[in-house]
Amino acid sequence: MTTTIVECQCGARIRKSSRAAHLRTTRHATQLLAAAAEAYIARQDRTEHPVGRFDNAGRFWPDDSEWRGCCSGVREPSRSYPYSYMVHCRTMTHITRLYGVDEQVLRREVRKLRPPEHLGATQRVWFKRVAVVDGRFVSIFDGVTEYRLGKQLIQAVRTNHGGGFYVRDTAEGAAAAPVPDDSVLLDAPQVVLAVEVGGSYTRYDNGKVAFSRITPLYVALELELEAVTQLAA
Repeated sequence: MTTTIVECQCGARIRKSSRAAHLRTTRHATQLLAAAAEAYIARQDRTEHPVGRFDNAGRFWPDDSEWRGCCSGVREPSRSYPYSYMVHCRTMTHITRLYGVDEQVLRREVRKLRPPEHLGATQRVWFKRVAVVDGRFVSIFDGVTEYRLGKQLIQAVRTNHGGGFYVRDTAEGAAAAPVPDDSVLLDAPQVVLAVEVGGSYTRYDNGKVAFSRITPLYVALELELEAVTQLAA
């Protein structure tokens, strides 16, 4: 009996039969890291708050779902210092335990990310070009990622085209945006979706922006392949 061995991008050698499980685990870890980074940023910005309650004296106590081992090293809140747990639950140390990620990795991830309002505009609806396959909206590039209307997608944003959902600020810009020559669905019917963006982002010199969260809203443009070629030329 011959066992096929494959090598993944991280350098680990795994059996082919367990490759799918390995990919699922990697994808889950990436999503978890993205969620942790966004939670840390949101808590620092006070747009997200630790889960807990205030007692009659105004002291904050973490909920069981919020409590982690690191909390035991924090002095209990008092009337003079009612927010000792609240402050701790906003720290990176606590977030790493809450999400089960490495602190150094999380710190690097947070440094890459900024809230989308720092783009210099409050635009929340952007545009993304996708393929249409059997009535479904699918990534032109990988032919797998599906964009369902009203369904939020999450992916960690990384620099140098390492991750995130790529969008343009206008429907026309999305229609004209070039896609890699090795994209799986270059010849498929295509449309431009309006998407609501959120989370963290990274910006590229060509006007493209990658966000960590998008929610497809509606079809903004239906495209003919010939027209797409002319726009991109």
